[in-house]
Amino acid sequence: MEFLGVVAECDPKKMIVRGGTLPETGDSVFDSRRRKAGTVRRIFGPVDSPYVSVTL
Repeated sequence: MEFLGVVAECDPKKMIVRGGTLPETGDSVFDSRRRKAGTVRRIFGPVDSPYVSVTL
């Protein structure tokens, strides 16, 4: 399991993460307790540090 990044914005249905690693669309996202938190829906922004949209 790899560290995805730091949460930049969050609401009840989705969160935006400033990515450290580049995931694939559809990958599962887990919290620090290794419980499933959501699914990667979209990757956008600069190539060297992209933003990742996660549906909760």
